Parts: sequence; C-alpha cells; structure tokens
Amino acid sequence: MLMKSIGWTHHMECNPNRPRLKVVVIMGATGSGKTRLSIDIATRFPSEIINADKIQLHKGLDITTNKVPMQDRRGVAHHLFGEFDPNIEISPSDYRSIADSRISEIHKRDKLPIVAGGSNSFINALVSARYVADDPDLCSASAEFRYSCRFIWVDVAREVLDEYLARRVNEMLESGMFEELAHFNSSGDTDGSCRVGIRKAIGVPEFERYFKCFKGRGRLEQDLAGRVVYEEATEAIKNNTCQLAEKQVGKIQRLRSTGWDMHRMDATESFRAVLASDRDRFRDCWGKDVLEPSLKIVKRFVDDALQQHVCGGTTHGMRGSTRKGRMKKNTIPSGFPKHTRVHASGASACGTHAPASSFPSNQACALLKRHPRCLRKCPLENEKNCSSEGPLDHSMDRIYELTYALVDVRTLDDSEYCGNGTGLVRFSLCLSLTVMEWFLSLPSQTYFMD
Repeated sequence: MLMKSIGWTHHMECNPNRPRLKVVVIMGATGSGKTRLSIDIATRFPSEIINADKIQLHKGLDITTNKVPMQDRRGVAHHLFGEFDPNIEISPSDYRSIADSRISEIHKRDKLPIVAGGSNSFINALVSARYVADDPDLCSASAEFRYSCRFIWVDVAREVLDEYLARRVNEMLESGMFEELAHFNSSGDTDGSCRVGIRKAIGVPEFERYFKCFKGRGRLEQDLAGRVVYEEATEAIKNNTCQLAEKQVGKIQRLRSTGWDMHRMDATESFRAVLASDRDRFRDCWGKDVLEPSLKIVKRFVDDALQQHVCGGTTHGMRGSTRKGRMKKNTIPSGFPKHTRVHASGASACGTHAPASSFPSNQACALLKRHPRCLRKCPLENEKNCSSEGPLDHSMDRIYELTYALVDVRTLDDSEYCGNGTGLVRFSLCLSLTVMEWFLSLPSQTYFMD
C-alpha cells in the first residue's frame, strides 16, 4: 500500500466531529482550461492549488504530461505536481488520504484549497463522504460530501476541443515532447509489459514502436519509414487524447446526474478565439464567459464564512465550524484592524443590507489607504475609480470588486490582524473591510475594539 510506504497519516473515513472544510473543485476534460482558471482564481483569492490529475502526480515527463511550468504559476502554491516516484501506482484511495492532508494544511494557513484536474475518479474519492474503492466508472458516486464544496465545470464543445487538442499535440512536439520521450526511453524507464505510474501517460505507448525501430534517431533525422511511424504515433496521441476527453466529460455528466451541483462554464467561444489566434477576443470571451462568473461563485462561497460570523455564528478560519451567539457590544469580527471604530445597528449585525446608495465608498478607500503595504495595482478596467477620491459606483458587487482589487492579503502579518485569535485572519480581511464599510454606513451605537 502506497500510504504505508511514504508515511502519510490516514484520514480515510469521514470524521463526523471534524468541521466541514471549504474546497473549490474545478473539473473538465483535458485541455479545457482548468489550470488557467484555477490560477486566475487563486491570484484573486488567498488560495493554493491541489492537482487532481493522476499522471501529473508523478515526477518526470513534464511536457508530455502537460505540467504547468513554474513561470506560469504566477506565485501560487501548487501541490501534488511531480511529487511521486514515476514507477509507483497511486490509487484513488491513496489520493483521498494524501489530498485530504494537504487540504487541512492549507486551511491552517487560512487559505482556500482549489482542487483542479481531470481524474474524476480521484476527485470523487477525495470529496465523497462514503467512498467505495475500486469503482472506476463512479457507479457508487453520491452527493454526500465530507467537505463544503463548490464545483465548477469548464466545458468546451467537442468538435472545438478536438481541434484544439490536435493543435496542442503539435505544439507539445515542437516544444520538446519527442526529445523528452526519447530520453525517457533510452534511460530504461519504460517497459511495455508494465504500464504503471507515469508509463500510462499518453505518448509513452504511442511512440514505443518508433523508439524500438529507430533508436537513436532524432526527430529531424528520419527517412521515409521513420516519418511514417512518427506520423502514426502522432495521430495515435491525438486520437487517444480526444477519446480521453470524451470519457472525462461522460464521467462528469454521470456525477452531475447523481446530484453534484456543478456550475458549468461554457468556454467554447474562448477556444474558438484561440484557434483563430485572436488573443484580444480570447481575453474578452474568457473573462465574460468563464472567469467573471467563476469569481462570483467563489466570492459567494467564501462570503458564507463571514456571513455566518456576522449573523450570529463564529467561523474558525475557513474551517466552517460555527457556534451560536449574537454580536456583543465592544466586539466585531476578527480580521478587522485593531482600534478601528465601526457602527452596528443594534446588538446584531444580521439583517437586510443597507440601500446600495448608502455605501460610503470613499471611506472604504480611505480605510484601505491607511495600510499602504496592502495596496497593489488595481486590475479593474476603470482603474481611476480605485485611486481617486471622487464618486464611485456604489453597487455591492463594485464594492467587493474594489476591495479584492486593492488589498493583497498575502502581504499582511498575522499578528497585526488576528484580533481576538478566533477570526478569519488573512483570508477574511478583504471581506471584513467590505463589511466594515457597511457598518460605517449604518447609524446607531458605536462599538470599539479593545
């Protein structure tokens, strides 16, 4: 058993006493943009990404297995990429325990775990409250989860995705995939009789015949026979990749039919723009059809923790546990800067939001500017609204947008924002500042932090 050999602690069964941790899960067929979306989200929320591609778990063949290069990770922490020996087999049960440990560690750092990958049997094993092993077709899947999950499904029309995948194979070969496979083959790491670990990667078996017949020949040193075998291997990789994508979509639809609440993002137009080499159109379509709806879903998801706190419960970081109670005088949710004066309408802050027009957005900007270490370049289109003292758009969404844009919580010290030690600390700071703005807009008693 892999878990015993590498010394991981087991969390195989759902513990009813353990709080339900929040997890965002990004699903989709191979090549559909899951990695891009996960990084896009993680650069806007304090998050870390956990790989859910069973081939990418293994070391080696970075081009062949399409591991995201370090320079493309944009400073976001990634887990379970190339961490395991290429010659061992990792089962869904193994992944369930390994990834669960990483999720717990990420929450202890007050970050949001984002699980992204195309191995749906691994995702099912990870999130299911009652996981049944040895079920590759997901026949026993149910909608009972051991985490509080938000599922985002990035979908692309099949004919568009197939065309894109064929182009991607050509680009991978041009980027060094053939040379990588040649080195893998010459190093003795491949054995056609034993398909385990990274040897299951698409590309390894397809080029096996070529390397047996034309060992030592480079991609540009082929005679006619070599070119024929090379082209056959290339076509086999394209066909097998498209078949894999079809199977992955079928499993996602099966999980959806069992009650998994999936938010489907149609990225078809984005990929049409990619195929047309229209970068501007791609950015527009990706932002409108995929990124912006996904960010709203994640924002609502993480807002639940603060909402529970403000409306009478206390959340522990992102861990989802609550205790009943009402906001008392001289206390506000942890995560607010110390000695900050706020207002609340009565003993509880729970209730209907104040009218949108009553939000003093300039006061919010002033609050943010008191902490210049947190300010960063605003990524919004209308950047002058983020830095000027003039009137701002007073809609609730705009206020959230401004807060997330202006604050980089990763620059803050825990000790400065811990409050009474039971709050949301780093992750909740953006949300806390927004709620602070709400409090400032409401007349009533004045509350102070000690």
